[in-house]
Amino acid sequence: MDNEFEHPSETGLVEELPVLALDVPDKELIENFKRWEADAKTYWNDPKGFNLDARRKKNERYYKGIQIDEDKLYSYQIPYIQNELFIATETITAYTTSSDPSAEVLPEDDTTQSKVMAESLEWGLNVHSEKFKLGEKIEQVERNMYLKYVGIMKLYWDETCQDVVPKVIEPENIVVDKSCRMGDNPLFICETCTATVQQIFNLFPEKKDAFMREIGRVRSSTKLLSSVYAYKEVWFTEITDEGETECVAWYIGDLLLGKSKNPNYLYDGDGVQLSNFLPRPMKPYVFFNYMNNGSHMIDETSPFEQAIPLQDALNKRGRQIMENADTANSILVFKSGSISSDEAENITRDPNQILLLQTNGDQPVNSAFGEITPHLLPNYVINDKQDIKNAIHSIMGTPSQFRGDNDDGGANTLGSDDEEPSLWPTRCYYS
Repeated sequence: MDNEFEHPSETGLVEELPVLALDVPDKELIENFKRWEADAKTYWNDPKGFNLDARRKKNERYYKGIQIDEDKLYSYQIPYIQNELFIATETITAYTTSSDPSAEVLPEDDTTQSKVMAESLEWGLNVHSEKFKLGEKIEQVERNMYLKYVGIMKLYWDETCQDVVPKVIEPENIVVDKSCRMGDNPLFICETCTATVQQIFNLFPEKKDAFMREIGRVRSSTKLLSSVYAYKEVWFTEITDEGETECVAWYIGDLLLGKSKNPNYLYDGDGVQLSNFLPRPMKPYVFFNYMNNGSHMIDETSPFEQAIPLQDALNKRGRQIMENADTANSILVFKSGSISSDEAENITRDPNQILLLQTNGDQPVNSAFGEITPHLLPNYVINDKQDIKNAIHSIMGTPSQFRGDNDDGGANTLGSDDEEPSLWPTRCYYS
């Protein structure tokens, strides 16, 4: 994945980026958004680099058990699949998220007022987590880390419930700044959103007529208002002589639906002193990473991906054992002329079945037939299958008590029997 962009060897221009600023004309700003997005997609999906889209699709196929191309098998071969990747992923997810998310707030000092405030804040945060089922959403985020190399959660203000709501975002719907390191503030995040036409009208009422022209419609109807359209939501950092300003814009096609400074922040007004919890506006996305050297917002690999070759080997060994088991019976052979072909085809090996064999003279009956003993698989084939299975769970990090190889001498990967499982086994960064 090394290239001149990531590791420049000389001084000078490395890359020329389109300007992202609120004062850029609408059409030009949309074109700049598209160039940023296309450039990032090209980088992330480069077959010689991250190849992100193809790797995600492969992981998802293996998770669902779509692991064998039956067209490449002979007709007699069994499409055997023992999906240990799925078992490991679900076991670890259930183990690490078995406890409900909870906050722990420490008082600033030993005063009664500080302790009461800490208790109240802790109670409020825990109620908020329960209200919006944060535990279930963390499970989705963890699966995305395994299969898609990043988990993403978005915090947004919901006018209906008048509260901040956490929402899991599918990583495929996000295009993130390729040059941003893990934990830093990305200059560009583009999310593909979907909404009905009526919802878009509610969000951008002043753009109703322009929206109708953009989609080529003259008048609205009930069917149109319930139709779902995709649009882009872009969070970007405007860099000027005065510093950096966090901004957001929305567009569909060539129509800019809206743009503004980050609305999730209180800005100083004329003669009005405002106070924010955060020192500066932040993009409303939380990125969860698992295996990352810090050079990108997206992980380089995952235990799931590393275990895929072993899953292929496990399926192959299992198929060998199954096919050998189908030939476990001996093969019955008859001397030519001792029985007709039609009668031989009707032999079912029923213990009560009667056969009439023709023999020469006083020759014994067993001279007219015989059996070929089956081939037995060596023990190392079966042992190898078990070793591969254990290796998959070792790479994935499945706790030993859940995979049947409890060994007091070995260390558990994610915790021990007398330990509470960690609720946050990952590193969490706010962008």
